Amino acid sequence: MFRSSKIKNKKIEFILFGLIGVIGLGLNNVLLYFFTDLIGLYYMLSKLITAVLVYAWNFLGRRYFLFNAKN
Repeated sequence: MFRSSKIKNKKIEFILFGLIGVIGLGLNNVLLYFFTDLIGLYYMLSKLITAVLVYAWNFLGRRYFLFNAKN
């Protein structure tokens, strides 16, 4: 699944890899604020939901933007 890269330039691949991670960090903060402060969920439940969503973003973002689907 993650064996062959779509991008041949390793510098660009590294930048995209890091960018996906940074977006995940920002998404983590926004979602925690949203679930805890705006909706009023218990902070541990907010963290659990946020962790699942950010994990999915990181996995799918790297899978579709960095790696070939067919292997």
